[in-house]
Amino acid sequence: GMASAFINLTFVIGQLGFSGSIVQKKDITEAHLSSIFFLNLGIGALFCLLAWIVSPFLSDFYNEPRVGTIAVVLTFSLAIRLLVVVPRALVYRRMDFRSIFLWEWAGILTDGGVSITAALAGFGPWSLVLGALASSVVTTIITWMLGGWSPHLLFQLGSLRDIAQFSSFYMGYQILLYFAQNLDYLLIGKLFTSADLGVYTLAFRIMDLPRFQLSNILMTVAYPTFIHIKDDIQRTRHVLRLSLM
Repeated sequence: GMASAFINLTFVIGQLGFSGSIVQKKDITEAHLSSIFFLNLGIGALFCLLAWIVSPFLSDFYNEPRVGTIAVVLTFSLAIRLLVVVPRALVYRRMDFRSIFLWEWAGILTDGGVSITAALAGFGPWSLVLGALASSVVTTIITWMLGGWSPHLLFQLGSLRDIAQFSSFYMGYQILLYFAQNLDYLLIGKLFTSADLGVYTLAFRIMDLPRFQLSNILMTVAYPTFIHIKDDIQRTRHVLRLSLM
C-alpha cells in the first residue's frame, strides 16, 4: 500500500495527460501517436532509474525497509503500463467497449490468481507485487493485440506541443483527483504501521467498491461519448441530462 501510493502518482504524472488528448483531439495524426509512444517509453525508463535512486529514501520515510525494493519492482510494472497508453486511448476513442472489458477482466483475474497463489506459497507482501506485475504484462499484451495500432519511427516535438495545452489541463485534473483519493493512504502509511494501512485499505475498498465500479463504468462510457458529440449542442444537452438522472 505504501509503495503503491507512490507508484500510482508517478503513473498519473508519467502519462502527461496525453491519453485524454488522444481521445479528445479530432484530427489526431500518426505523428501525434508515435511521438507520444516514444515519449512514454523514455519516461518509463527514466522513472525506473529514479525509483532505484529514491528507494532508500522511501524506506526511510515510511520506516519500512521493504518499501523501497517493492517500489522499484512496481515502477517496472508502471513502465510496462506506459507502453499501452496510446493503443488503450485509441480503443477508448473508437468506443470499443468489448476490448476494454476483455483486458480489464484479464488483468483482474491475473492479478488475483497470481497474488493468491504467491500468498499461499509464502511470499507475503511480495504476492501483491507479483500479482500487479503479472497483471501489467498480461494487460499490455492483450491491449496491443486488440489496439489495432503499432508505432512508426516518428518523434516530433511540434506534434507534442500541438496537444500540450489540453494535456496539461487533463494531467492537472488527474493529479488533483489522485490526491483527493489517496492522501489518506499517504498519511496513514506515514503515521501508522503497514499492518494498519493494510486493514484500512481493505476496509475502505470493500465499502467503496459499489461506488467505484459504477463511477468507473460511467466515466469509461461518458468521456468518449461526449467527445464524439461535442459539436452537436442539442444532442450533448440531451445526453448530459440523461447522465444526471
